[in-house]
Amino acid sequence: MGAIAGIDGTSDRIKGLEPITIAFSPGESQLSGDQIAALTVVRNLMRKDATVEVTIQHELGSDDVALADERINLESADADAIVNRLLARKQELRTRYAEECATLVATMATGDNAQTEADASRLRGVAVELHITEDGLDSVFDQLRPGADSLAPRRTRAAAILLGDLRLRTVQGWLLNADIRDAAERVRKANATFSATEAGQGHIRIVVTRRAKT
Repeated sequence: MGAIAGIDGTSDRIKGLEPITIAFSPGESQLSGDQIAALTVVRNLMRKDATVEVTIQHELGSDDVALADERINLESADADAIVNRLLARKQELRTRYAEECATLVATMATGDNAQTEADASRLRGVAVELHITEDGLDSVFDQLRPGADSLAPRRTRAAAILLGDLRLRTVQGWLLNADIRDAAERVRKANATFSATEAGQGHIRIVVTRRAKT
C-alpha cells in the first residue's frame, strides 16, 4: 500500500495548493483504498471550485526499475522453460480452435441463433488466447537470439516506462470518471519517463493549481 501526502481538503480554502503524492508498491499500478481516498479529496476540490486544475506526474522508484528488469529479462533456463510451456499451450489452443470451429458450423446448421452466438463468442475467446500465446512466444524467442543480452537495458527501460504510463492512466481515468465538470480540460497527464528516484517506491504527484478567473 502506498503512502499519501498532500493538501487538506476539509478547509474552505486550498492551503497553498500543495501537490498530493501517492506512492506505489514496486510494480503495482492499481489503486488501493487509501489512494482512492486521496483522489476523492482531489475530486471534491475540483467539484467545489471550478477554477481548480490538476496535472498528473509520475516518477519511478529504484525498486520499480529493479523489478521491471527482473520480469522482462529472462535467464536462459527460465526462457527455455517458458518456451516449452507456451508451445504446449499453443498446441492445446490450436486443437480447441479446430473443435470450436466444427461446433460452430454444426450449430449454425440448426438455426439456433442464441446457441450460435454463444459458440461464436467461445471461438473468439480461444482465438484471442491463441494470439496472446503466440505473441508471448515471439517475445521470449527475441531474448534467445544471439546478441539479445545487449538489448536488456532497452527492455528494462521500456517496461518501466510502461508501468509509469499505466499508473498515470489509472489515476487520470479515475478522475475523468469522477463526475467533475469539464474534467477533460481540467485534468492533464504528463508523459511517463524513465527518470527514477533513489527512493524504492515510485509515486504519482498530482500538482494542483487554480486558474485565474476571467
